[in-house]
Amino acid sequence: MNKNTTSITLFASCFIALWYPLTVISEQPVPAPTAEVDTVKQQVINRLSQIIIPMVNLEDAKLEEAIDFIRMRTRELDTEEKEPTMRGMNCKNLTPEKTPDPLAPKESSDTEAKVAPVIKKLYLNNVPAISSLKYICMLTNMKLSIGKYALEITPSSNGDLGLVNEIDPQAKALLQQQIKEITIPSLRLANVTLDEAISLLRLRSAELSPQKYVNFIIMRNNDEREQPNINQLNLRNATLENLLIEICKQTNHSYDVHEAAIILSPIAEKTTEKK
Repeated sequence: MNKNTTSITLFASCFIALWYPLTVISEQPVPAPTAEVDTVKQQVINRLSQIIIPMVNLEDAKLEEAIDFIRMRTRELDTEEKEPTMRGMNCKNLTPEKTPDPLAPKESSDTEAKVAPVIKKLYLNNVPAISSLKYICMLTNMKLSIGKYALEITPSSNGDLGLVNEIDPQAKALLQQQIKEITIPSLRLANVTLDEAISLLRLRSAELSPQKYVNFIIMRNNDEREQPNINQLNLRNATLENLLIEICKQTNHSYDVHEAAIILSPIAEKTTEKK
């Protein structure tokens, strides 16, 4: 009886010794390959950061048209890749599009505009391809992310714009330094719109510092009729930073330094979002 008990105990011990390690391994969660994903993400960002687009000039352009433009230019400017079929970027627009219904009432045009966003105006000089995509998504409230095989553009939810909110700190610091250094000897403005004032700033800063071209992006209100005006502005030997502060005061805007452009946004619009 004792021998049998000893045999059973020994057998059970051997069985447990063989089985237990397997159960421990099987119960451990499989770690997500975050390091690999981050590496691929950084490779894509680095590659598109090295492709500099000399000029982006979009006006009343649909989202798909803007993406096609950036896609085309990256293929043309990607000189590092020797294989022609691998040049440029692969970007998917996953935004659902609706085919206009000829029988639908006219008031449905607002819904259609939300489904097919339009870029009213975007003018950039010498900007990396990745930054151009970020600003296209910013102006259309789209999320930019890196999928398994391509960049992906999807509708934003809860203000999540993905890569748009990931700013290159070195590029931002450089732009912040530029607007402090560029000094405009004289600037007179009277009864001009914000667009006109920013166009003049863009022109004057390019004349004074051609190698330090400053890009500006104006975020638009939904109401096209709202055109903020600058009644009177007369400054001498003012830095670009000081001029921006004064222009924003008169037009009820604020400005933010991004990685490749100065973003001007209506203050009233931001206040409404917070409520």
